[in-house]
Amino acid sequence: MYEGSMVGLGPTVFAIWGYCIAKADPDDHTVILNPILIASIIGTTTDDITKAIDVLTKPDPNSKNQDNEGCRLINTTGHEYLVVSHEHYRNMKNNLELREYNRLMKRKEREKKDVNKCQGQILTPVYASGSALGSALNQKGIVKGNVNFDRFWGSYPRKVERKKTLKAWLNAKDKPEIESLLKILENQKAGYQWTKEGGKFIPYPATWLNAGRWDDVIESEPLVEPEYIMKADRVNK
Repeated sequence: MYEGSMVGLGPTVFAIWGYCIAKADPDDHTVILNPILIASIIGTTTDDITKAIDVLTKPDPNSKNQDNEGCRLINTTGHEYLVVSHEHYRNMKNNLELREYNRLMKRKEREKKDVNKCQGQILTPVYASGSALGSALNQKGIVKGNVNFDRFWGSYPRKVERKKTLKAWLNAKDKPEIESLLKILENQKAGYQWTKEGGKFIPYPATWLNAGRWDDVIESEPLVEPEYIMKADRVNK
């Protein structure tokens, strides 16, 4: 925490980050950050707290955890924020586990670079937060948000519970790379299970992610004979 890419960001940023790790909900990994309340707890100004929170919501290309472009916090609604690495910090009980976590993050970063190089993906550039273009993009939620999640959400046929789906997306660490995931999704959208009765049985997107249903076997046709065939058999008999 004190020797990574946060070095030099200032004591208020470190104080808020420690508060997030300590106070985040152990189940959904969210924390309430009311600047007025936090300012009185830490002993600084509301403006100082607001600026520090903004720093933690920005992408960090040097962060070990690049699952969400290095963002440490994601604003879900109001004063509620998702603490991206909270589960990892809670599981670090000693230095040995910390070193293992660092090795895992480095390996995932190398694998991600290899995949991007092989597939020829165009990566979304991260612009400096102080630039005019960077500010405009952040206001539109392009850099600040999760580009891959937006692609998934745009392709999913049943758009319900976006906030819950975003949490499921961030917690689904074993999901395929985005290009593979979208291909799987397109195949399932064309399958019998998702097209019958006007799409009545399409699962909620959060349920689909939480259950890892990218591994489902696609049904191309009904498993039973159509009703008119069964009626004909009964008449013949």
